[in-house]
Amino acid sequence: QCNRAWEQVKELERIIEEERKSAAEKLSNKMLKQKQNKATKRAEQFRVKGNKSYAAGDLSSAEGYYAEAILLLESSGMALIDKNHLTLRTNRAAALMALGREHDALQECLNVLNVDEENIKALSQAATCALSLSNLNSARKYIARIVLSSTASVDDLQSAQLQQETLLRACIERDKSSGNDAYKRADYAEALRLYTVALKDVNDIADVTDEIQKIKVGLHSNRAATHMMLGNPLKAAEDCCNALKIHPGNVKIQLRYARCLLLLGDFEAAFQEANDVLTQENIETVTKNEANEIHKDIQTSERVLNEVGELLKRFEEEKDVTDEKEAKRVSEEALKKMNKVTQIAPKIPMLITLKAEAMRFSGKYDEARSLLESNEPSDDPRRRALEARICFDFGYLSDCIEAALPVTKSTSSSQSSLDACVPDRKKLILLVEQAVNA
Repeated sequence: QCNRAWEQVKELERIIEEERKSAAEKLSNKMLKQKQNKATKRAEQFRVKGNKSYAAGDLSSAEGYYAEAILLLESSGMALIDKNHLTLRTNRAAALMALGREHDALQECLNVLNVDEENIKALSQAATCALSLSNLNSARKYIARIVLSSTASVDDLQSAQLQQETLLRACIERDKSSGNDAYKRADYAEALRLYTVALKDVNDIADVTDEIQKIKVGLHSNRAATHMMLGNPLKAAEDCCNALKIHPGNVKIQLRYARCLLLLGDFEAAFQEANDVLTQENIETVTKNEANEIHKDIQTSERVLNEVGELLKRFEEEKDVTDEKEAKRVSEEALKKMNKVTQIAPKIPMLITLKAEAMRFSGKYDEARSLLESNEPSDDPRRRALEARICFDFGYLSDCIEAALPVTKSTSSSQSSLDACVPDRKKLILLVEQAVNA
């Protein structure tokens, strides 16, 4: 009986304790509710004051009121997840942005996005802050989230489009500047990559102003210079053409284009481009000197290649190519003469052909073949004839026949022109016939 009585007492005490705790919790919740209600009312008052101050242009006071409202709600134990609470944060972010405090404004935007990741206003503000802070990758992500959001209105999308334009301009300026720095330190591969990225962004800009066109011209010109440093005159010429379509009177680019044409061995077109610059009025002395220098280089290159071409062709046709001593002398003479052209334009297709031809005469078959294979291919008849002869020297008869086909199979109208440019074409035809019979 004593034990039973004791158990009853303990049960009674437990019930009393639970009732006490429940009463205390209810009282606490009631007091918290009262505190939160009071905080909500005061926060609303601060919000209204903040809005009035913001409308009046008193941004500092507006930011202070919004901050006080947020602090009141947080200190009352409320989780700021209600739409009105999030609006307080975006309002404060707007005031902070106007005050130039982008870091603080971005943090408020992130506070909102942690609760509502599709809050368009917070995303838009975050994008603006990121742009101001030059955090372009983050800005790109925020803008993309607006565009992909199902809750974005037409106005939201239009605003995002404007931000996208700002972003593209900032990316273009960044990549162009970085490309210039890479070019100055001779990192041409990186400069090429950056100029290419910047050009892609320029082409994505919808509002093509004169300023954008000017930037595009500069990027094409810079990339052309980079291609030239990398030994790609054809791609450089393409960039020059694109720039000149936008700005035909740009003499700097026109001279660069002339230099590209020279490097490609198109002497007539290169001469004409440089001559067009010289005929313009009021050109600067530096520009005039550069155009004259291109003229001089063209004349030197064309003269030397013609002389060497005739020398090697005559030796192929008139001399006994089995005379190793004479062949070596002719080869050395030709290579020595071509040194001048190598300094001016080392990748001219005809220069490569004649160098390989001279090497073959002195018995340097491997070097001649390697030279041809390491440079851009050419359909020039003289090059194809040389390739056929080298293939025959190595015993590659099928390759010999294939290389010689455009040269040996000709119409009556083209025969004379082929005979003029291909050394001893008749001997080549006989050589191919041997390959076929073999």
